Amino acid sequence: AALLAALVVIGIGAVAGYGIYRYNTTSLTTSYSAEKRLERNMTLGDIIRARRTEPDGGEIVAIIDRASSSVFSSEIEYSVTLYRADWTQIDPRAEAGEKSRSAVWGYSPSKARKDGALSPVGKATVVLGKEDDALIRYAEEPLSDAL
Repeated sequence: AALLAALVVIGIGAVAGYGIYRYNTTSLTTSYSAEKRLERNMTLGDIIRARRTEPDGGEIVAIIDRASSSVFSSEIEYSVTLYRADWTQIDPRAEAGEKSRSAVWGYSPSKARKDGALSPVGKATVVLGKEDDALIRYAEEPLSDAL
């Protein structure tokens, strides 16, 4: 009976440990709906554009590559790729009934990489509070091949 109880405790611990590990290592974006991805990309884009010193900050589109948080943390860390958008290519597509500006903001990383109207210009790390989206930390770096 003691052996069975020990095996049950070990089994519960293993399942709980794996659950915590999986939560800590899986990007939260895998469960985002299209609407949630659009909202998060736009929120982070607003935060990033407010901190950029370049005059073309309005052309920058932010696409979340990864969102992570640990089980007991009150923060979410977003890894974001920054793209310069060529709206002269995107707007005519929207008029033709294709991808609009809002569709571009809702891109996943793979779709953003495939769109020729977007040019990667940098990476950013944005840490927000889970409850209130309060900015906790922000860092940005240019892409080495974009220099």
